[in-house]
Amino acid sequence: MPIEPVRNGQPVGRILTVVLANGQKLVVATASTLDLRGFGREPGEGQKPGSVVDYYQRIGRAGRAVANALVVLLSGDEDDEITDYFIRSAFPSVSETEQVIQTLEQAGGLTLLSLQKHVNYRQGRLEQVLKLLEVEGAVYRDGSSYYLSGNMWTPRS
Repeated sequence: MPIEPVRNGQPVGRILTVVLANGQKLVVATASTLDLRGFGREPGEGQKPGSVVDYYQRIGRAGRAVANALVVLLSGDEDDEITDYFIRSAFPSVSETEQVIQTLEQAGGLTLLSLQKHVNYRQGRLEQVLKLLEVEGAVYRDGSSYYLSGNMWTPRS
């Protein structure tokens, strides 16, 4: 069977034409080597699927342009590290939350901008901390300022 190299950015239509015309049964490429839209993939889907459901959905989309397709997922430790990072950073840490509480204890009410200057967190991260504390009943907002409610916050294990 002849081997057809896949070049970075090569059009999928050309690859499919060569594969089907030569009776080839296999295309091997990385997501960064091949624009996979013609194979049912979207740009940016180079990482391992985040769940079993996502994995099966991707398998179903792969190879739509041909009668039969076999998909093999090759993943490395870095895929698990990426997933673990997003799981770990999805919620504020105990230390981030306690720092916001301590700052509000010392200063009383603070606006988001003032509080951000004290704790030095990105705005989005600080908003996550404050939302958690509001939901837990430890902080409330009056106008544009945040205050401690007097309810004790304890981290969940």
